[in-house]
Amino acid sequence: MGRMIPHFASIRPLCTRRDHGRAWWLLSLSLWLSVTPAHSALDFLPPPRGSLVTRFQEDLAPEYPGQVMVIRLYEDAAENQIREFEINGAVFQVQVLPSSEPGYYLVDTTGSGRFDTRVEGEEARLVLPAWVLFRK
Repeated sequence: MGRMIPHFASIRPLCTRRDHGRAWWLLSLSLWLSVTPAHSALDFLPPPRGSLVTRFQEDLAPEYPGQVMVIRLYEDAAENQIREFEINGAVFQVQVLPSSEPGYYLVDTTGSGRFDTRVEGEEARLVLPAWVLFRK
């Protein structure tokens, strides 16, 4: 007798159309999540603020006439401090001073409302992005 050749109808596929649909759905979902995150990997979230301790204003003249910076200091029960720096109604920089770790600054360099830069160190530092000075 001769060699038998299998009939193609009897060969079972490795995956079904239903499996293709699931794989496509999972691939689409994973691509969508990677493209549209709530916060990108480069965004930094400030820790929760405590109670407002003090608020004061500083005139930035003569370098920036008519500009006033508002600085607010918050402190929680564990003595962690947060300083917010605001110009023209926009918080552009936050200084975080934890009671048990070194401090750091978070800066919004683009005006998006998200802190995209973290600068280590507690020494006094003021980063004035151009967007905050010319915002109306």
